[in-house]
Amino acid sequence: MSPPSPELLARLFPIPSAPPSDVPTRVFGVSSQSTEILLKCLKDNHEKFHVFFNDRGFHNHTSHHLLAIFALGATGKVIESAYDRNAEIQRPAYDSPMSITESNFFEHLGKEDNYNAYLNFFSYTLAEKDVDIGEVLERFIFSEKYNFDKTSKGDDKPHPEMLNRFLAGLLHPIIHTGYGVEFGLRGILAEGLAMASVHPAEASKLIPESFFDFESNSAVSYITSMLPRLSLQQSSAISEFGAMGSGGHLLAIMARMLKDPRLDSEKHDLSSPDLGDKYFNVLSQSGDIVREYAEQWDFRLTGDAASDTAILNAKIEEIFWAHVLIYGVGGWSEKGFLADFVNMHLVTSAIFMSNFVAVLKKPSSKKTLLRSYVSLSLGWWVSRGRPGFAITNFYEATGGFDPDDAAQSEVPGPQPTPNEKALKIGGKPNLLPNPWYSILQTTLTHPNEHLCKLQRSLALADSLYGSRAAGHFEHLKSLSEFDVGVGAGKVGFEGIEKLDGSLFIRVARLTADRLGWMREGQEEQGWDFVGLA
Repeated sequence: MSPPSPELLARLFPIPSAPPSDVPTRVFGVSSQSTEILLKCLKDNHEKFHVFFNDRGFHNHTSHHLLAIFALGATGKVIESAYDRNAEIQRPAYDSPMSITESNFFEHLGKEDNYNAYLNFFSYTLAEKDVDIGEVLERFIFSEKYNFDKTSKGDDKPHPEMLNRFLAGLLHPIIHTGYGVEFGLRGILAEGLAMASVHPAEASKLIPESFFDFESNSAVSYITSMLPRLSLQQSSAISEFGAMGSGGHLLAIMARMLKDPRLDSEKHDLSSPDLGDKYFNVLSQSGDIVREYAEQWDFRLTGDAASDTAILNAKIEEIFWAHVLIYGVGGWSEKGFLADFVNMHLVTSAIFMSNFVAVLKKPSSKKTLLRSYVSLSLGWWVSRGRPGFAITNFYEATGGFDPDDAAQSEVPGPQPTPNEKALKIGGKPNLLPNPWYSILQTTLTHPNEHLCKLQRSLALADSLYGSRAAGHFEHLKSLSEFDVGVGAGKVGFEGIEKLDGSLFIRVARLTADRLGWMREGQEEQGWDFVGLA
């Protein structure tokens, strides 16, 4: 296999750029050395390793790990150490049995042996001068031809369904591509699109053709795509869940799902230890039901830039709250906290939605992306047992993780001895004035490639929505969906009026405790795979 030329690699891996959206922001600490080492490692991974590190379809997370800790301010040496750790388990890249062209693109989808061919195709496509990444995404992920076009495939052949593939594999293709979009790295973008191309179209029930609006992609719609850079915290309209054009609130839809006996775990075979088997059983038996709920999460983009921006930001905020609740509160019980491996991916993927919305050209594509993504996340939630949310008990149990709690619990490791004149809390030494610094410090040196992604997403959510006070969701409590309890001893959204912006630091502390504070001397722990049924 001939390696890419230095010229091609330079075009695919330039110095990382600012994100197309105002978020996520980068933490201070980026240097010329860390940037140089990052690019060297990313290029090496691009040339040497396959997108799957084994023959079971397990994904190569190397670039995710490196870019996440780079954004959190890791030094070059830490980035290099993380790369060496990841490289130990990777599978060497190998040639595909054919080349991919425009004419045979559809013929070889869904086969991992064709990854290198699709990678070459997208690398050269994206390396062309003046090629806009948003236009590439519009064409290969959202266009009618690459999803449901009958003229290119015929009625008797399966549709390409590229958006379906883009969201397959527990969201790994969209996560991978999201890093490429955020950092302006076309090589990562090419890897993500190639990864999508070799995944199966596994969730057709959750992403129906009705989620697409090909007819609205007119010149008028295109003009409205020139939205201002998205800032998820610019105006009161953005935080109003009842903003004009918004449909049912995502938490209300989830509350209805908790009350639906058709989605009870007993109705599905969730006994398999395989994550995919559980998910596919849900798709087979209840995929249409899940899709019906996802269809309720609808909103209208008017073509007005300010209005559309507010609506999209409000819907992205709903996604963050929903996914953090699913992972954090849904994973907690009186017995302890289960850091569910599947639900963690819902949080790590949410961070990219604002950037995708910023680069996509057509309002219809922005809407299709968010609705399809939510449909998939609801399907995964059901496959993990669809746990409810005992918010009151959760908040009582994690009160010591609230930075404003006078009894805030200490983090593991040696404790500082503040000078007598240092600022105090209630006359006592202030040992943890901002727990995020401790969490992110220990995260940077933790070898788990998912932990840094999760804590970065939670930190972003905290920076955007941490100021939300208790009572922010009071208006939802009056809905019938939020009656306390859902029958059969199950919990619905009990205590939703208590939900506030401290949710994110509480979940981050639980995660750090579950995975281990290794920088402070604790042993490495791992994610939980058993499910939450």
